[in-house]
Amino acid sequence: MLIIPSVSAASHIKLLAVKDDGEEMAGSLADLYLDIKPGSGRVFLETYPLTKLDMQLSTRFAKEIACSFLDKDCDRYDFFYTIEAESGIVGGPSAGAAVAVLTIAELEGLGLDQRVAVTGTINSGGSIGSVGGLKEKIDAASSTGIKKVLVASTDVRVESDDNETVNLTQYALEKNVDVAEISTLGEAMYEFTGKYGKKKVQNITVNEDYKQTMKELALLLCNRSASLKQELKEVNTTDIDNMTQKAGSAIENEKYYTGASYCFGANYKYKTLLFENLTTKEITSEVNLTQKEIKKINITSNMIETITDLQAYIITRNRLSEANEYIENTLANLNDSKQRAANLAYALERVYSAKSWMQFFGKGEKTIELDKNVLKNGCLAKIAEAEERYEYAKIYLPTKLEGIRSGIDNARSLFKTQEFELCLFEASKAKASANIILSSLSISKKQLNKTIEIKNNLVKSAINSQTKQGIWPIIGYSYYEYSDSLKYEDPYSALLYSEYALEMSNLDPYLKQRKPTEQIILIKRSDINLIKGLIVGLIVGFIIALKIRIKCLNPRARLRRASVSGKKR
Repeated sequence: MLIIPSVSAASHIKLLAVKDDGEEMAGSLADLYLDIKPGSGRVFLETYPLTKLDMQLSTRFAKEIACSFLDKDCDRYDFFYTIEAESGIVGGPSAGAAVAVLTIAELEGLGLDQRVAVTGTINSGGSIGSVGGLKEKIDAASSTGIKKVLVASTDVRVESDDNETVNLTQYALEKNVDVAEISTLGEAMYEFTGKYGKKKVQNITVNEDYKQTMKELALLLCNRSASLKQELKEVNTTDIDNMTQKAGSAIENEKYYTGASYCFGANYKYKTLLFENLTTKEITSEVNLTQKEIKKINITSNMIETITDLQAYIITRNRLSEANEYIENTLANLNDSKQRAANLAYALERVYSAKSWMQFFGKGEKTIELDKNVLKNGCLAKIAEAEERYEYAKIYLPTKLEGIRSGIDNARSLFKTQEFELCLFEASKAKASANIILSSLSISKKQLNKTIEIKNNLVKSAINSQTKQGIWPIIGYSYYEYSDSLKYEDPYSALLYSEYALEMSNLDPYLKQRKPTEQIILIKRSDINLIKGLIVGLIVGFIIALKIRIKCLNPRARLRRASVSGKKR
């Protein structure tokens, strides 16, 4: 039986907002309330006046992040949020951090310091993102006695205002408000409650089996690079050779996935050059050979005995699926010599990559019972999360999300064909891509490296958590390593792979059997003291009753009582 507190002091938080009344931008305050009741994970939002759709989606997202932060199954509760404001307010994303803080406080029974306010988006892993209108929000905070405003650490401390430069920290001090920068939800919770705070990020201890296997995989692909280069002696391949040199440097630094990735890219380009000189008949012959190679690779879900096997299965099947897709593209573009060469080269190299990843089968320790219903539910949950983020991102970038939409549709197709393992992977990538859109809406180029650092620290924590459970996230770590390698050369790709790493390092919750629903008793925190008093009263009463009982059972006491009784008679 689970007892959780209901509406109380912790069920309220002040929101810093910007007025949406068509006039000049001005700071505003709103009140957010939360009531949690037994239910099925639904989220209800009531606002006065009405807010835009992004506020509703932001609230759902923040609630999900809060539940993940606590590692709590929130499917057993319904969440009722109420926002009261004097006028319409702009933008739901900037309230995301506040919604998550309030949700955690209510679930944990923590009181919130009402002199503190937070403005920032809430992003995957619990990172806090930048928002605008900080000067106006500081004005609003100052006018109502708020003493501290929490902002994202990626926010620039100097904000432009009508072509004038404003030092926000100094401006806030003049308004008797302290500005504190935070990076994560844990840090925000510490400012409000004194609990949680900044976690010390431990370095990752790389699994030795993974290191050795990935090294072999990288050397296999890079030896192939050397072989293909020999076939192109008379062709200028300087640009491609640079990739193999980067691969060699990465391997020397024990970044084996990065080395393998560079060599894969080099092999694809080498092979494209070789295929460009082939006739249509020769291309068709190569297609047939590649299809035969794919058929030789016998991989089924029956091979999955451990979490590592599952990951190896996912990545191998993904490579083979992509190979088939590019073979179809080759046949569809037979009249275009460059296009067919590139497509066939990619397909063939994907086959070699799939063979390489198969080396991870049999390497894991933590066993898993592959329950199709569990995988099915996990796949559906991932698709739902990706869909929600897609709809959220579409509000801001309606015309640039074709790739995310395609990824979600692909996951749905895999669900229909009951390829739930691959469905999990595709839906996770689509969700990660949508998260990147939401995380980077208000991030400037200067803030990218700081954002990558924050995100990769969250990935480190996720990987270390999995490692303690006996799980080595081979895909998650590989993407993390690649992100870390790209952070200076290609920060946007680094941020994407960091997001992929975060998703693929948190697959375990989607592979668990759901526990039977617990009976939930919802009480008000104001009643807790009364209940404590009743419990104390019961204990005291029990002790008194026990003493009387012992006294009654004492032979001497009974004789004394009998003697007294006889005298009276």
